[in-house]
Amino acid sequence: MNARVVLLALLGIVALGLVAEPVFADEPKEEPGLEAKKGAGEEEAKKDAAKPMSFDELDDLFEGSQGAFWFMLVSRYGALLIGLILLVLVYLRYDKIKGGALPAPKPTPPPLLFDPATSVLLAAGGAFLLPFLISVIVAQAMGIKEFTANTMAQIIVMGVSTLPVAMIVTLRRYRMTGDTTPRWPKALGIGLSAFCIATVFVVPLTFLTIIVMEKMGQSAPVQELVQETITSPSDSLPIAIALYGVLIAPFAEEAIFRGLLYPAVKRWLGDTRQAAISSAVLVSIVFAAIHLSWTAAPGLFALALVLTYVYERTNSLAAIVIAHATNNFLSLVPLLLARFS
Repeated sequence: MNARVVLLALLGIVALGLVAEPVFADEPKEEPGLEAKKGAGEEEAKKDAAKPMSFDELDDLFEGSQGAFWFMLVSRYGALLIGLILLVLVYLRYDKIKGGALPAPKPTPPPLLFDPATSVLLAAGGAFLLPFLISVIVAQAMGIKEFTANTMAQIIVMGVSTLPVAMIVTLRRYRMTGDTTPRWPKALGIGLSAFCIATVFVVPLTFLTIIVMEKMGQSAPVQELVQETITSPSDSLPIAIALYGVLIAPFAEEAIFRGLLYPAVKRWLGDTRQAAISSAVLVSIVFAAIHLSWTAAPGLFALALVLTYVYERTNSLAAIVIAHATNNFLSLVPLLLARFS
């Protein structure tokens, strides 16, 4: 199954989800006295936005927007089906055939961009320290008293602080490995295949986590950015979140975690097979933890492991960025459909 087949399948899934909106969407109904209730409605909306939204509430919201519901259903379960097929092909050693789901492993490990200590410091700076320092500057410059409550400012800070480190890593990698990594459209096919395979693990783990949390008597809240996309009073914030989640976050996070931190920790632990496994697990735990969501953490951990495996076998940063961006895109589109419908 080559890149064109996977890409056409995913495009068909996206198209089916998009056309569901005009077919199933209900006509808006005018309520009497709407203008009189506007002020009270805005105050109530602010209170609702401050409450953590559970996955049950998110499901109810999707059920009220048939376009969002069908897009999520068709895209996620379509990708899951493709992923199952690809897993069977990989199990049958189909990756040894030219144009297969995943190429054969590289005979030599990826070159080290920086020494392990420098790599860890750069990764920590790009992912943790710089956002904190820049957030103080942004809060002072914009006069924001409660910075953590201003999602737009946080998005600006994360973009400004992570992109420089990601660009340094990417440029240095290109200079050192430019002739050894897969090119387009092979990288595209690998990335889309990796996303579909990751979906096989992400979707069941997320459902299982929600069930376990509910059995323990705890609510399963969605991620903060997901809730902001739905409940924010500003229509510009969901667009900013979507652009950040699809265009900036995948590139920055993959460059820092897979392109920089994973090889550094692997070399630090001895650059053996066991070191690669330990590094993949440790970096994936950190990757899941920074998203600050107990509900999404197991699925994010599985996603990170799959992306690390693909990176280890292909040495392609572009492929895992594509996989990450596709995951975020198919997660954000139903949220936007639900909000703006």
